[in-house]
Amino acid sequence: MKRFAFTLLAILACARLAMAATNSAAPLHVEASLSTNNIHIGDLATLKIHVDHPEGARVLLPDFGREKRVITRDQKSQPAKKGGTDFLVTLTSLTPGSYLVSTGLITVTLADNKTITEQFPDVTLRVQSLITDTNQVLAGLKSPVAWKHSLPWQLAWIIPLSLVVIALLVWLIVWLVRKSKIPPPAPPPIPPHEKAFRALHELLAKQWIEQENIEPFYVELSNIARHYIEDRFSLRAPEQTTEEFIRTTANSPVLSPDHQQLTASFLEQCDLVKFAKHRPAADDMRAAYGAAERLVQETVPPPPQPAGAAS
Repeated sequence: MKRFAFTLLAILACARLAMAATNSAAPLHVEASLSTNNIHIGDLATLKIHVDHPEGARVLLPDFGREKRVITRDQKSQPAKKGGTDFLVTLTSLTPGSYLVSTGLITVTLADNKTITEQFPDVTLRVQSLITDTNQVLAGLKSPVAWKHSLPWQLAWIIPLSLVVIALLVWLIVWLVRKSKIPPPAPPPIPPHEKAFRALHELLAKQWIEQENIEPFYVELSNIARHYIEDRFSLRAPEQTTEEFIRTTANSPVLSPDHQQLTASFLEQCDLVKFAKHRPAADDMRAAYGAAERLVQETVPPPPQPAGAAS
């Protein structure tokens, strides 16, 4: 019985050693290929790597970067659909030549922390310069070639027409600019009788008659009448005394005798208030105002007759 137990233990130990030896020596299946084996300096190439390994193992790729000869731009990994791991490595180079992508080993660490190594497959990356032949002699310049074609006939009228259109546009712009700077025409002057009526209504609205504000009332009433006569009949009434004005109007046919008498009456009354301190009653003030208003109303010029009207 003891001999049988010892023999069984020996068989189990040998089986474990055989399995361990098998696992440690299990070969890796590695596939590697480039999206393109020929690139120019600075171009990118994608290295595709597939590593077949037992489940739960960790894969460590060799270093692909070797100064400017092979440069790693990016590296990604993901589990493969049929087991193992897939890698995508973006490579480039800044030095012309032909290079093995890697001469290192792929290392796989198993679940029991034992490792398996495999030489990275021979994958060659050829890098070409953008200058194909630096020793090539440049050809000399060729002599000018005469233009064999005449000017298209369409341009014979398109060019002059374009110049005319441009000239018209420039003229229009200048005209618009000048027109914008011309001030608008001044409004027509207000007729003398309208100015006088407006001034008389404003004087009446001050209620100086009701307040018996005598002297300011007569001073302004006299100024309104004198300025109206000056504007209406071109007589220098504001600069003349009452006596001078009466003498001037008597020798001028512009005012009728009735209007001369009317004007002289209320101007003399105005002078009595201004210089003799005369104190007329409110009715006298209204009468003076009415005389001035009547003078303006009766001397309003008749409206102009339309052309061709019967005389």
